[in-house]
Amino acid sequence: MHWLIWGWCLLLLLGSPSLPAIAAIHHYPEAGDREMIRSLQSLRDARDQSWQVIFYERRQGSDRLASRLRLVGFPAVRLSRQTPLIVEQTGQQLALPNVTDLDAQLSANVAEFDSEALLPLLDRVTPLRLQLDQEVALTVPPFMVKEWAAIGHE
Repeated sequence: MHWLIWGWCLLLLLGSPSLPAIAAIHHYPEAGDREMIRSLQSLRDARDQSWQVIFYERRQGSDRLASRLRLVGFPAVRLSRQTPLIVEQTGQQLALPNVTDLDAQLSANVAEFDSEALLPLLDRVTPLRLQLDQEVALTVPPFMVKEWAAIGHE
């Protein structure tokens, strides 16, 4: 019996290619009764460029103050501060406004988008395609879409 437990633990420690990576939802208290809730995951584009994809909401009590999607390109990618993010899911497209200029502290490799219009798409657990420009396209897998939906419905 012990060898089964140890075998299972070893499998969990070494990982399995068939198990998807799970990004956790984190809660960060801010001033007063404000809170930031976020999901962070790393993805690669078609050119094997590494990206951090961060979906977060700021809340005060039960009120949503902001819903944002932040893309961080590595190494030292320069991103437009005006280009909207095109999101596609099963043929449906929408453009998320670029709000990067609202935070002067964001570096040149960061772009941030108002993701309020994205929330209804998160009810379908199918991949999303994020298109920043002709060169940058990311596929958001279903487990991440589920996680973003959980944040949007908390």
